[in-house]
Amino acid sequence: MKYTTFTAGVIVAAEDISEKVTWDEAMHELVDGWRLPTKSELALLYKQRKEIGGFDRASYWSSSKYDDHFAWTQSFNSGHQNYYSTSSTCLVRAVRDEY
Repeated sequence: MKYTTFTAGVIVAAEDISEKVTWDEAMHELVDGWRLPTKSELALLYKQRKEIGGFDRASYWSSSKYDDHFAWTQSFNSGHQNYYSTSSTCLVRAVRDEY
């Protein structure tokens, strides 16, 4: 997978990994060290969205769960974080730890 930049100690994928997927699909789709960003990492990606580039004006999954049935998301339209049902669909921008 191509990456675009380093931010907050992580490597950020250059593009979204697929169309909108459920949280469980996103968690199983990522391989080779790529993962969903945490809620706080996703907030930093939003703040640096212009420098990183390629984000849709939509919600993106984080790896952070709210409870057993909901996970945190980041809107790249409004900038707000919210929690969605894990059966909802959102976009995914993968990250991996800097080695």
